[in-house]
Amino acid sequence: MSERCFTAPDLHKIGVLMPLTDNGDPQHWKAMACAALLAVAHFNARDGSVVPAFSQSSGVSSLAFNLSARLYDTAYTPNGAVEAFRVAQDAGSAGLVGPYRSASSISLYPRGDFLDLPLVSYGSTSVVPSNK
Repeated sequence: MSERCFTAPDLHKIGVLMPLTDNGDPQHWKAMACAALLAVAHFNARDGSVVPAFSQSSGVSSLAFNLSARLYDTAYTPNGAVEAFRVAQDAGSAGLVGPYRSASSISLYPRGDFLDLPLVSYGSTSVVPSNK
């Protein structure tokens, strides 16, 4: 992965790929979406009450950027994840969190690698994706 991903001025734009429709347990995914947005708010406020590394004393306060996050619906399907990836990439996301399922993330890792777009799945258990 090129260093551009870590030094670009648009690093703050994070795409969060998660099922928001057709997922069987909407309350669970609403809570996950809220947690992602809360984490961004805590980072921007340098609030270490949940994640101590976000605190003022951790050195995060010296970073010259804030994060922004936008949710993209994967519809809990591999095709939905590909579409969410495409929309997030077109929107200028500098990094992606998700998708949840291995079946969805496996097809996205080669795309992310090709585009130098970091992709971190929060639920994939497959050993196929790279740990670059």
